[in-house]
Amino acid sequence: MKISVGLFASALFVVQVACAPAEGNNATNVDNSDKIPVPCPDERRSVHLLRGYSPSASDNFYTTDASEMANAINNFGYIDQGYAARIYPNQERYTSPIYRLWNSHIGDHFYTTNRDEVDDYIRRHYTYENTPGFIFSTQICKSVPMYRLHNVQQTDHFYTTSAKDRFYYVQNLGYQYEGIIGYVLPV
Repeated sequence: MKISVGLFASALFVVQVACAPAEGNNATNVDNSDKIPVPCPDERRSVHLLRGYSPSASDNFYTTDASEMANAINNFGYIDQGYAARIYPNQERYTSPIYRLWNSHIGDHFYTTNRDEVDDYIRRHYTYENTPGFIFSTQICKSVPMYRLHNVQQTDHFYTTSAKDRFYYVQNLGYQYEGIIGYVLPV
């Protein structure tokens, strides 16, 4: 019996060591869904996702293009709100495109990684504008959730990585929480 327990303990230790991610290795991380190490894209290839807000249109706007944000600030009254997150400008392993749509009738930008939602929002008179970047579909590689909120009265969508902001917008500003659209790198 002592030999069997010893062999079991040794085998368990080997399995635990083999499945554990290497410490200090930025090249791999653990996918929380099945605990399998995955090779992560180089974080140095990520770029800042800029955030702006238009008080007159009650619209949150996100882009990775500094010139586009400067144009929104200088010509359309948006206020620079800094960085929302870091995303990849090009397709990387384990990333999906994030689509940006615009409804000029109600003044709302909408972002999603779901192709069916793109089609649905186009039927709701939104226009596809571009793909500002790529984000993870699952929480891997030190990523954090990006939450989507919607204020029906202001016809505005808001996106944040902050659980504190999510709670504040829901409790105090009339937004409804719509879930996680994907996972991004923190600022």
